[in-house]
Amino acid sequence: MFIDKGEFLVLQEFLEFGIFAGYTKKSFGNIMKMSEIDIKKKLNFEDFQLFHCHQTHSSNVEIITALSPKCTPNCDGLITNDKKILLMTKYADCLPIFILDKNKKIISTIHSGWKGSFDTIIFSAINRFQKDFSSNKEDLIFAFGINISPKNYIVGKEFFDNFKNKFSEFVIKESFIFENDNYYFDNQNFNRALLLEKGFKDNQIITNNHCTFEEEFHSHRRDREFSGRNGAFSCIL
Repeated sequence: MFIDKGEFLVLQEFLEFGIFAGYTKKSFGNIMKMSEIDIKKKLNFEDFQLFHCHQTHSSNVEIITALSPKCTPNCDGLITNDKKILLMTKYADCLPIFILDKNKKIISTIHSGWKGSFDTIIFSAINRFQKDFSSNKEDLIFAFGINISPKNYIVGKEFFDNFKNKFSEFVIKESFIFENDNYYFDNQNFNRALLLEKGFKDNQIITNNHCTFEEEFHSHRRDREFSGRNGAFSCIL
């Protein structure tokens, strides 16, 4: 559940583990045009270092330390276990994914548009948790940020066929709706289905019913070239 803080929302379930995971509204501003100082001030994290990535719709996920570049090239996911580091990714309908190792206090923020989802960036992140930090599968918690809802996400048959040819019948059934001769893609439920198929439990996955297209968030499908970007942030408190 998200707690409304005015210009941004905070994930209650992560707060209980001492983790901030938040998503900005349109009123917060266009993340792409805001300075690091202004962003941290609005979030009340002025004493944190801000790290982000040059997003390319890849499946690349990198570990962030205090010595990392402020902007990691060719990357769509960040992981850290360092305090005083604020992770940021940017969105205008794509899916933010927050991951937490609840015992080791390791966090990740991921940008997962349809390309990143198709290339299973969520598995790239899980592999880094397990390889670099020896995370146990049962200790991982996944929370989906705010993206476009499936009823506003019409896709073509070629799009559907590409997914159908790669993923299981279960994943496809959970991820697509066919109605009135149109295909609708549910990016959130797609990633949830991937996790369930890999043996993660429902109680490890946090979903939401918000929609960037219908609510007061930046949305590229709604505003096209006039769209700004929302920000997803996480840090260890």
